Amino acid sequence: MGESKLDKILCSTFVSITEHITGVTFTSIEEKPFEKELYTIRSKMNGGITGDIVFYIPKKFADKVVDVMKTDDEISYDDILMEYVNILFGRMLSCASNYLGKYARFKPPIVKWTDEPEAETLDTYTEMKRYCFESDYGIVRFRANYTIV
Repeated sequence: MGESKLDKILCSTFVSITEHITGVTFTSIEEKPFEKELYTIRSKMNGGITGDIVFYIPKKFADKVVDVMKTDDEISYDDILMEYVNILFGRMLSCASNYLGKYARFKPPIVKWTDEPEAETLDTYTEMKRYCFESDYGIVRFRANYTIV
């Protein structure tokens, strides 16, 4: 099955927001094996779109995000990373909602540091898309499982 307009919106929003915030340029690549030591960031969607979005971010990329976004020494590394994720998820779902004409929202993201990606649990969503991007700061991936309600 080809890439839908919604998939293109999710993907292009991820790339444009991340490039805008970090200055990192991405190249879309075929799926590669996961690197060791990465952040897994997951958020559930509900409303007009149900499902989840999961990002796999290597430490080097997370360091870049935090370095660029850090405005105060009092703010923790994890809080800065969470702020990036909230901006990213919020914009992705806003663009998707506008396109669909349906209100969608996300639950607070869960950020976990891990040596290996977790095994995927497949729920009964109608769409599952994977994206893989290469940059000077490692390979960043995301997966979107969803159903339009």
